[in-house]
Amino acid sequence: MWLFGASSLPPIATSLVAVASEGAQRRDGRSLPRREFVLSIVATIAVILDLFIAESFTFGNLAVRWVTATWAVAVIALPREARRVLAANLFALLLVASIAEVGTQVVLGRRLSSEEVLAQFRVESGGPRLDPDRRVTEIDGLRTTIAQPADPDFRVFVFGGSTVYCSEVDDAETLPSALQALLNASGVRASVLNFGKVIVDAVFSNAWLQSLTGEVRPRPGDIVIFYIGVNDAGASFSHTSRIDRWAAQYDNLAVPMGFLNRHSAIASQVFAWLGRGRVTPNDQTSALAAALDDARRYTEELGARFVPVLQPTLFTEASPDRYESRLAARYGDDLARTLAEIYPRVSERVLAVPGAVDARGSLASVSPSPFVDWMHLDARGNAAISEVLLESVLSLVERRS
Repeated sequence: MWLFGASSLPPIATSLVAVASEGAQRRDGRSLPRREFVLSIVATIAVILDLFIAESFTFGNLAVRWVTATWAVAVIALPREARRVLAANLFALLLVASIAEVGTQVVLGRRLSSEEVLAQFRVESGGPRLDPDRRVTEIDGLRTTIAQPADPDFRVFVFGGSTVYCSEVDDAETLPSALQALLNASGVRASVLNFGKVIVDAVFSNAWLQSLTGEVRPRPGDIVIFYIGVNDAGASFSHTSRIDRWAAQYDNLAVPMGFLNRHSAIASQVFAWLGRGRVTPNDQTSALAAALDDARRYTEELGARFVPVLQPTLFTEASPDRYESRLAARYGDDLARTLAEIYPRVSERVLAVPGAVDARGSLASVSPSPFVDWMHLDARGNAAISEVLLESVLSLVERRS
């Protein structure tokens, strides 16, 4: 367990045990007063919590380690006067930071979250509106697909990222649920399974697919769909900001940075000044190609069929309307320029797989725009994509029969 995740710093446990091993002794040789002895016990308990519990909490990881390390050193190792000086300076620092933060928020006004800003933009620009009462439920760790038949002839596994999970819409309006409704209406007894998770790309989907065992594992006659593109392009994004590179290098920094960016006006201004979020292309699509080839090989070995589907994005729309043009402009030139270079390479890798489907043009007739942001869709967008998936599934069913 490392102070900064996978860094070269020694484990907290090692440093704290070394301090504690001196016993409850002051540096002048006298034993600790009862109150300080109790605090040393508390610090030891904190170390144990850090070892066995903090790993479960992403944000707590970094914070708990720093707090326990500082506490243990201050309580056990420092003289009383040094602890008083440390406490006074920490209090002064927190007080000044709090006053500065409150002052900044008063001057700038209440800072909306990125989700609130985007929702406000959609309302003002005529974009899709999300239902605050939508159902977002899971069964056995998978997003719920509505109206699955009890005894299906085969199953359709839909792997992908958040654009498959579809937290923007109700359970009945996700991409897998929309496909399920079309299959039911076509008289095809197939059960569609939603294997969508946030930030998942083809590499992760392939590993997840091959980890499935027992009844969940694909069987002969099943169909495995990889709905991919966005996160696979993201794997080829290289951050130009040092602070983003730190977050990528040290896993435990990403969540605290996101927390500060959402809740601190000062932090968000500093992050913006440091260029947080800016990207440049760095082609990593060879990993995508290898994952697709491996997934296809594995699926066919099981007697199932493999279908990679290239998803559309806001930036692949041939004739964006006014809302889509304004929405694209919100993301800045960096994203548009990087996607313009990377997405054709992603497309080439995906469409090189036999049986691959290109869904980039499937939203042309959907009006008004279904784009919630540059990648996620509302219920109408999911319904349009499901038509493309249905055609591919029915083609495979006919070929089998």
